[in-house]
Amino acid sequence: MSYVYKALIRRRETGAVEVSATRGHRPRKLSPAQEAALAAQIAARPDITLATLKSWLEAEHGVRLSNGALWAAVDRLGLTFKKKNCAPLSRSVRTSSPGARSGTLPGPTSLLSAWCSSTRSG
Repeated sequence: MSYVYKALIRRRETGAVEVSATRGHRPRKLSPAQEAALAAQIAARPDITLATLKSWLEAEHGVRLSNGALWAAVDRLGLTFKKKNCAPLSRSVRTSSPGARSGTLPGPTSLLSAWCSSTRSG
């Protein structure tokens, strides 16, 4: 419905009845050369943060981007900030004692007594 209202206002103010050229889309803030420089910066420093990238873009290229615009640019380049696994994959091990029946409740000796740094209480 908002399109209809905007079209009526545009016809009343300018007399134009055709569709607007921009149709609500904003042009990109980064030029293709700046996107290439962004890709090179990420390739040179794979552990770089968004905040650092934003300040680098502003200092080197005079472009201020929001987090969303920066994510969109990184996505268009096919890059990611996903971390790689540094630990080897765990191997499959037996989780039940050799004589245990299937579907039985675990005994007190089968509970883990160790803690992990991510689950340790503060």
